[in-house]
Amino acid sequence: MPREGRTRTTIPLPTLGIPDVHMRTGVVDEILTALAGRYSHVVFLGDYFDRPPNSRGEAVSEDEAETLVGWLRASLAQPDRTHLVGNHDLSYFSPSRETVCSGSNAATRDAIVQGLKSADLSQFKAAMQIGPWLVSHAGFQPPHVEDRDAPTLVRAANDALASLFQPGGRFPRLLGCGIARGGDHTDGGVTWCDWDDEFLPTAGLNQVVGHTCVPGSARSRHLRRPEQAPLESTIEIPPGGKRRRSLTGFASCNYCIDTALEVVALLEPTGLRFVRWRKQP
Repeated sequence: MPREGRTRTTIPLPTLGIPDVHMRTGVVDEILTALAGRYSHVVFLGDYFDRPPNSRGEAVSEDEAETLVGWLRASLAQPDRTHLVGNHDLSYFSPSRETVCSGSNAATRDAIVQGLKSADLSQFKAAMQIGPWLVSHAGFQPPHVEDRDAPTLVRAANDALASLFQPGGRFPRLLGCGIARGGDHTDGGVTWCDWDDEFLPTAGLNQVVGHTCVPGSARSRHLRRPEQAPLESTIEIPPGGKRRRSLTGFASCNYCIDTALEVVALLEPTGLRFVRWRKQP
């Protein structure tokens, strides 16, 4: 990930997209090792902190929190990785009423916040463009898109995130929580948009997101040509198998890949290639 003052003009393809981590760094490291040689870059879709939603596990311990922060600092130092931010991360990066989310661990908050003081938070991004793909934690909804193209949306989202780290700044609506997830905004922002209840495709934008857990198989929501009617489906992948989905023939292709790390995605110039890693216990 380039540091302040350096600009990466292109991200090499194929890029490995890894959805919500939620403390499972050991699994992530196994995936990176198992798929080595099949990707040129890695993009993490955010939500590094807290247990997975609906997890029955014990509360995160202080030792676990410190281990995660150490892993994150080391990962940020890798030049072939990009780290997006999710709603669970903002609750630690910029604690406030607007960033509190379910599962946030108050008991270990101090350990996490202290550990992050030595991290360069400017390395985190809210969104990025990789070839034909607009990638973020939760996605851009039509009310936030207006008539802006992908590069303009990426700049707007990253500027919004940067403003969040400035003292006295107001919480940006583009990152905010919508009514569907218990927030105050009509539409969920790029770190909060709910795939099932809020996300709608926008012609000309091909989005890859996480955030809404869909265990087992990724989900897609496309706009067909020419009638522009949404097309929804679940992408079934046989155990150990892979399937490629092409951009051809659609005005917009969109995928939610938060499969509890059962499936990861290779972002390619003309489509996505899904790889089933292994079913989590």
